[in-house]
Amino acid sequence: TGSDACLLDCGAVWGGSAELDNCENCVGGSTEKTACIQDCNKIWGGSAQMDKCDFCDGDFSNDCVQDCNGDWGGTALLDNCGECVLGLTGNSECTQDCSGAWGGIKLADNCHLCNSDPTNDCIQDCNNEWGGTAIVDNCGNCVLGLTNLNACKQDCNGNWGGTDVVDNCNNCDGDPSNDCIQDCNNDWGGTAKIDNCDNCVEGNTGETPCDKDCNNEWGGSANVDNCGACVNGATGKIACTSDCNGEWGGNAILDNCEICVLGSTGKPECIPDCNGDWGGTAIADNCENCIDGKTGKSACIKDCNGHWGGTAAYDVCGVCDEDPSNDCTTDCNGEWGGNAIIDNCRNCAGGSTELEPCTKDCEGEWGGTAIADNCGNCDQSLENDCIQDCNGDWGGTAFVDKCN
Repeated sequence: TGSDACLLDCGAVWGGSAELDNCENCVGGSTEKTACIQDCNKIWGGSAQMDKCDFCDGDFSNDCVQDCNGDWGGTALLDNCGECVLGLTGNSECTQDCSGAWGGIKLADNCHLCNSDPTNDCIQDCNNEWGGTAIVDNCGNCVLGLTNLNACKQDCNGNWGGTDVVDNCNNCDGDPSNDCIQDCNNDWGGTAKIDNCDNCVEGNTGETPCDKDCNNEWGGSANVDNCGACVNGATGKIACTSDCNGEWGGNAILDNCEICVLGSTGKPECIPDCNGDWGGTAIADNCENCIDGKTGKSACIKDCNGHWGGTAAYDVCGVCDEDPSNDCTTDCNGEWGGNAIIDNCRNCAGGSTELEPCTKDCEGEWGGTAIADNCGNCDQSLENDCIQDCNGDWGGTAFVDKCN
């Protein structure tokens, strides 16, 4: 035929015109799809786009924007006064005034006072300090403020800057050589003086000059005691005292019983008793124990064996010894030291009861009533006891016939 056979295109259509584009997608023909194109980065089917500032990428979040001046990617901005400045505007940002107001008109003067009224700006004082407090005093000098100078004053005679002064005795003149002085009491012009004891006396002190004591010491504290001796002060001696008997220099003392003894009392000292109590009445008894007084203890006594403090004692039966385990007891009949006993029938017998202990009967029963008859038969019935026959034999079978 001279013709080529039809082929299957990429859209599975025989003789179709669909074909693979540069992105390997089937386009054209009956696919109703168009071939992919290159993005701004020359990538087939890429998503990068050129923004208004001719920057190509696939991130729309970083696309350039218009500034307040309408310039794409511009750097103009609204300042703190709401004006579009910087960038291509040719305008500068507004600034804060001294009060912190943006675009404000207040100015700080030389004293850093911030307002919009120039009529109240601070001025220089006489020391050339802006807003300073220095002044010209009555002597024509610039003083106070930052001058480190004080204003001149009137002296005691009313002269400004004069040198006349009032001394501590209220005398006003310019001659310091005649100023009054302090006495030893710190009184100006006073008459107080130092005495032989180096004390300030007289004047306004209210004190009198010191005297010598009995030890010839000025202002000393030595004195004559009740025994006629010079004591205390610098003597190194102490004053005599009265003893408990009222005698100065006496040697009577209070003993441990709080009694005044010795010296001229004629009384001896008390002594401790055996309990250690001074003047106590405690004594040692026959057992060498300390008793009576404050001991709270009584004297020991003899026991039944005649031993002082012994422990031997009579039991109820009149037996004296130290062993309570062998003391007599009551028997079953209530007799102390008695020998009555409980027999095998649980009866109290013997001793002073006048009863004999029970015995076994012929059946082996304690206190039983069974008895053996003359034939050796044991029971409790008397009716079946054996008897003697005519031959005198117990339980015999001999009998008297009719011929005798």
